[in-house]
Amino acid sequence: AYELKSKFAGNCALKTIVIEPLVAFSKPVQLTLGYDGCLANGTEVCEAESIIFLIWDDEAAYINLRAPKVCSNCNVNSDAHTICMSICQTGVIATIAEW
Repeated sequence: AYELKSKFAGNCALKTIVIEPLVAFSKPVQLTLGYDGCLANGTEVCEAESIIFLIWDDEAAYINLRAPKVCSNCNVNSDAHTICMSICQTGVIATIAEW
């Protein structure tokens, strides 16, 4: 996995990452991402009203803002500083939050 500059900087809770190669899972798997403290806007991830993962097949789809797959039902563990969500595939993953 590696970091990718986000097109959603205002709503992005965590750095956008790329997990290669592209793998579609036969059933959802859990992805857990760690975070460290406050976000750039001074809020905590756990203060968000909702958090979703947006997943694109590849960087070209992300750059061209093609319609992403949306994964919801995110779990934030503020004690462990992690965000967990079930995903159906790898690719470019952006963590979007609404405050």
